[in-house]
Amino acid sequence: MSKIIYEKYIKGIPTGRFKNKGNTSLVKNWRSKIIQETQDGIGKVKNECKMKVIFKFHPLQYPKDFPYGPDLDNQIKNLWDGLNETLFKNVPGHDSCVRILHASKYEAKNENETGVIIKISNIL
Repeated sequence: MSKIIYEKYIKGIPTGRFKNKGNTSLVKNWRSKIIQETQDGIGKVKNECKMKVIFKFHPLQYPKDFPYGPDLDNQIKNLWDGLNETLFKNVPGHDSCVRILHASKYEAKNENETGVIIKISNIL
């Protein structure tokens, strides 16, 4: 069984790297929040790892013309851009250290439940 080396719930409204509708400043704001909230993880990831990510999106991120919500790949990229400044900062190749990724998304019932859960484990 692998050992969890870092776990964090970051509250906020997850935003993908490429936002072209609405308030585009949310991309930078979300990345800044990721960096701020994960400062306590600098140096914890040293090698290849596996990562579990659960995004909880605001109901408004599920419009009628986009009923399945935001793309996970864009969400992951913005998350990893932030984590490259903290958790992955000291690892050669930065976010390329993630060998196994499990990502999922859910619609939060209200704004107070939005955010992302991150769990990083060693690969044994």
